[in-house]
Amino acid sequence: MSYKFKLFDSLTKSFVNIPQRIKKEKVVSIYSCGPTVYRDPHIGNLRTYLMADFVRRVLEFQGFTVCHVKNITDVGHMRQEMLETGGDKVILEALKKGLSPKEIAEYYTSRFMSDEELLNIKKASKFPKASEHVPEMIKIIKILIESGYAYEIEGNVYFEVSSFKKYGSLSKNITLNLEEGVRGDIDPLKRNPADFTLWKKAEEGRTLKWQSPWGEGFPGWHIECSAMSMKYLGTQIDLHTGGVDNIFPHHEAEIAQSNALVNKQVVTAWMHGQHLLCDGVKMSKSLANVFTLSDLREKGFNPLTFRYICLTTHYRKRMNFSFNTLKANEYALMKLKDIVYQLKNVTVASDVVSDEGKKFQEEFWKAILFDLKLPVGLAVLWKMLRSQLDSAEKLYLIQEFDKVLGLDLEVNDLYSLTPTIQSSQNKRDKYRTQYLFKESDVLRSKIQKIGYKVHDSMANTIIRKKTQFELSNQDYFISTSKDVPNLLEEQSTKKLTFILVVSGYLDDLQRCLLGILKYHNSNDIQVIVVDNGSNQRIKDWLAENCNSYGITLQTTAYQIGDAAAKNIGLRTALGEIVILIDTSVELKKDVYDYVRLLSEQPDIGLLGPWGLLTEDMNHFHKEINDGYADVIQSYFMAIRREMILKTGFMREIFRFYRNLDIDFSFHVKDSGYQILAMKNQNIIRHVHREWEALGVNEREALSHKNFGHFLKKWRRRIDLLTKNN
Repeated sequence: MSYKFKLFDSLTKSFVNIPQRIKKEKVVSIYSCGPTVYRDPHIGNLRTYLMADFVRRVLEFQGFTVCHVKNITDVGHMRQEMLETGGDKVILEALKKGLSPKEIAEYYTSRFMSDEELLNIKKASKFPKASEHVPEMIKIIKILIESGYAYEIEGNVYFEVSSFKKYGSLSKNITLNLEEGVRGDIDPLKRNPADFTLWKKAEEGRTLKWQSPWGEGFPGWHIECSAMSMKYLGTQIDLHTGGVDNIFPHHEAEIAQSNALVNKQVVTAWMHGQHLLCDGVKMSKSLANVFTLSDLREKGFNPLTFRYICLTTHYRKRMNFSFNTLKANEYALMKLKDIVYQLKNVTVASDVVSDEGKKFQEEFWKAILFDLKLPVGLAVLWKMLRSQLDSAEKLYLIQEFDKVLGLDLEVNDLYSLTPTIQSSQNKRDKYRTQYLFKESDVLRSKIQKIGYKVHDSMANTIIRKKTQFELSNQDYFISTSKDVPNLLEEQSTKKLTFILVVSGYLDDLQRCLLGILKYHNSNDIQVIVVDNGSNQRIKDWLAENCNSYGITLQTTAYQIGDAAAKNIGLRTALGEIVILIDTSVELKKDVYDYVRLLSEQPDIGLLGPWGLLTEDMNHFHKEINDGYADVIQSYFMAIRREMILKTGFMREIFRFYRNLDIDFSFHVKDSGYQILAMKNQNIIRHVHREWEALGVNEREALSHKNFGHFLKKWRRRIDLLTKNN
C-alpha cells in the first residue's frame, strides 16, 4: 500500500497524516475521552469508542504499535446531588444499600469494559482513573497559577481564558459567543464568565473530595484529561479522539491548559465523531430514546450488529439509528457470517491475490486510508463477494478486510450441531440427491421448528442454530409512525375506530376497553391499541387478550412521542368516524348517536365532550361543553376519517401529550372546519394518572415546551379563534 493514513483534523480543519512524524520505534499515541461512570454508556457514546477502535486497527495493520490511553472519569461529574436525585435505578438502589460512589463507579466501569468486549473493541493500553490522579492534577494547577494562566478565589481555582491567546481555535466559540458555553448560573467568583474551573471547593456533605493547597475540594472535569494524557503519553500526542459534544468546552479547555503548561502544542491532531440520532432526533432522556447496548441485547440483537451499523455511516456524519435499520443490519451481518462459513467449508484461504483481487484491495484501502471511509470499504467487501473471484481468494480478502472492520466474521459457534441435527442434515442431503423433495421439505420444517435455520446450496444442506433475534420472532419494529402503512385512502370498512395509546396503568386500559367492547357491536367497530413502551405486565396482557377481543395491536420499539403514537392509530384507522380516546376515560353507553353529528353536519370537523376557549392564545383555561370551542381536549376527540387527509396528521414534534390537542384543533380549524364541544353524561373522565405521577416541575416544563411549539406556529392566527367567527 502506497497510501498514507489521513484523517480530518478538527483543529486545523484539514486532512493530516496519522502519525505526522514516523518515530524509529513506530509507536503511535492515542488518547480517547472515556466514560463517566455513574451510568451505562449509551450507543452514541459507543459509536465514538468504535471510531477510535477502527483507527487503531488501521494503524496496527500498517505495522504500528499503538499506545492507546482511555480515561475513566470517576470524579467531577459524580456530584453527590446527582447521585441522590438521578433517575438511575442502579444508583438509587446502591445508595439504599449504603454503597459508596467509588463502588458505584467500579460497577459501571465493569459494565463499560463488558460493552467494549461485546463490541470487539480492542482493550486500551491503559485505563487511568481520574480519582487516582488527583496529585498530578494539583501539580498542574499549581504551575498554571504560578505562570499566570490561573487564579484562586475562596478555595476555587479558575483558568483565565484571556491569558491564552488561542482559546477558541478548536470550536471557534470566541469573544461574545464564549458565554454560551457556561451552563447554569454564572459563577460570581470568576473574573470572566468564560473562565473555566480547575479546582472546586467542596460543598458541605460532599463525599468525593481531596486536600489541596486551596483547601478541600475536587478537580474540574477538563484538568483530568490533561493530567492523565500527558502522564502516560508525554507532551507530544499523535491523536486525541472524542465526540463532537466534547469540542466545547471540554477539548477547548484541555488544549488551553495543556499547551499553557508546556508552552507548546501537545496534541498533533484531533478527531471527533458526529452525533448519533434516534429516528431523526437527538437522543435525550426526556424523549425516552436513549439506548444502551443492554437494551439492544434485550431485544435479541447481536452486539456486533451495532458495530456493523456504525460501518454504514462516515464518522463525521450524523448517524440515524432505528430498530428497523438495526434489524436489516442484523440480517446483513448474519449473511456475511454464513458466507464465510460456507467458504471455509469448501476451501482454504490463499494469499495469492489475482490482478482482479488486487483491484478490490486497492479500492478498499484507498477508501479506508483517506479519512476512514468505512461505508465505502464495506461496499467493496460486498462487491468482492459478488464477483467471480475464486473461493480461496475471497476468503483471504475477507480475512484481510475484517482486521479493520472487526466483525469476527470467522467466529460463528451457531454452526456447532448436535449429533441428531447432524444426522438430519445428512439425511436431507441424501433426499435431495434422490430428488425426494417432499421428504426433504418435511425434514426441513421439523429442523426449523426446533430452533435451526436451513440453507440449501447446490452442493449440500447447511444448518445452523437460529440467532437470538431470529428466535424472538420480531418481524418489525415500530419506531416512527411511518413504519406502519397509511390506509386512509382505502375504503372504510367499519362505522367507528377507537384509538387508545397505552404506556402504563393496566387497570385504566382495561376499564376503557370494557366500555368500548361492552356497548358497541364488534362488527361495527375497530379498536386499535398502540402499546407505546408499556411495562411487561401490560405487554403480557395485550398479547394474551388482543386476538380474542378482536383488537388491533401496534407495538412500538420504545416509548416514542405521543403524537407519533396517535398517528400510528390514525394511519391504520378503517372506521368512518375515528375516536381518539384516553385510557382515563370510561364509556357507560355506546357513542353511535353522539358522533353521528359529524356525519350530519359536514362543517363540524372535531367533536368531544370537553372543549376549551381562549381570549388571547396565551391561556386555554376556560372549559366548555355546550358550544363551539377553540380546542377539543384529547380525552375524547372524534373526527371523520376523510378529514384526516385534509388536516394532516398530528405534528410529531409534540413528544409529550400535553397541548398536542390544542395544536391539532387549530389544524382542523385552519382547514375550514368548526369545533364543537357537546356534553355527554355517559362519557366519564377519571383522574389522569400519567399527569398526576409527574412531579410539578417536570410536567410544567414539558407542557411549556409543547406550548412553545404551538405558539411558534399559531401565535398570529387570532382569526381562527371562536370569538372572531
